[in-house]
Amino acid sequence: MLQQVVTLLGKRTPVVVLSTVWLAEVLAEALPVTLLVEPDGLRSAVRAVKRAEKAGHRLVAAMAGEELPLLPASVDAIVVDALTDMGDDDARSFLGAIVAALRPGGILVSVDATRERAIEARLSRRFVAACLQDIGQERPRDGVVLTVGAAPPHAVLAAWNRP
Repeated sequence: MLQQVVTLLGKRTPVVVLSTVWLAEVLAEALPVTLLVEPDGLRSAVRAVKRAEKAGHRLVAAMAGEELPLLPASVDAIVVDALTDMGDDDARSFLGAIVAALRPGGILVSVDATRERAIEARLSRRFVAACLQDIGQERPRDGVVLTVGAAPPHAVLAAWNRP
């Protein structure tokens, strides 16, 4: 699975991983990663950064709260885990903040555990509703789906968000 995520990310670095310490630590084996964690995950993030440093990997961690501490259109790649665990309203708000932080053409990769096609379809609908483009899904192994989408140009986002 790691190699497929790295392939999807291409040369977009550093990659921002939201909340998931294990995923950030694994990805840091292959490319530079910035991990944003909530306060309750800070201890495990610090331990992961120390392990990564010892192994010669590039992983940095920062504490984030409810709001994403990312400037608009400032990030080339964001990876999230367990988007299926969110309700529709929370996912809509969360994805809106992520898309706003992505540069045009930047990508979002969601790593989710599911075997259900209906849940995979819901993930795709969430990406469409967030105005992501070039949406695709891969199943690197049974029970895991990777959903990827690219941020649209600024003009598309502006039109999409117009009341």
